[in-house]
Amino acid sequence: MGTSKKNINRDVKKLLQQLGKQDIKKSIPQATSLVLDEQRITKELNKDSFKVLLQQGITGINSMKSEGQFGGISYDEIQSNERIFNEFLEKLIELAEEEFKDEFSELLLQAFRLAITTILKENIDIDGFISEFTYYLIYLIVQTELIEVFSDVYLEIPHDEINLLIKIQARKIVSEELTSLIKGYLSSKISLKELITSVVKRAEAIEFGEF
Repeated sequence: MGTSKKNINRDVKKLLQQLGKQDIKKSIPQATSLVLDEQRITKELNKDSFKVLLQQGITGINSMKSEGQFGGISYDEIQSNERIFNEFLEKLIELAEEEFKDEFSELLLQAFRLAITTILKENIDIDGFISEFTYYLIYLIVQTELIEVFSDVYLEIPHDEINLLIKIQARKIVSEELTSLIKGYLSSKISLKELITSVVKRAEAIEFGEF
């Protein structure tokens, strides 16, 4: 399921041709909205994969912060030892895989690892984890689809700068309201389809603003 990368590249190139070579800060939000359609997001969130990883992440973070350990790995150890921190990360994923009984998308796992790393190393709360996981997921989806096309069109702009602009756009999409909706999804108050529709609408509504 999902829109193929070839089709997305074609659609983004067509969009950039229509827009002309305008300021990249103006074209990125429109291209982001084009990429973040229901099919593309659903491709990464197979069945309840997002929910299972969210729940496992919340369990691990709560255990570390309230009990000082998780699965025999202490909070102090993961703060001071990179190898042990990675063991903790992989333990969370292993437990999630046992529950999910299917494969997670690599992009979803990458977003999960980045979010857990940010939360535990910067001592952010559970709402922060939900927000960061969603932010990294959106950023990685958009970055995967846009970086090559934008680099071909905006030859004078380095990859790092294009990536930064995509990150800013992704960050704008992840609001407190969206985080609240995700919590509603976790408690089964809304469906995955309803959540994805909200992300799509949020991406469509966001303006890039001033830098």
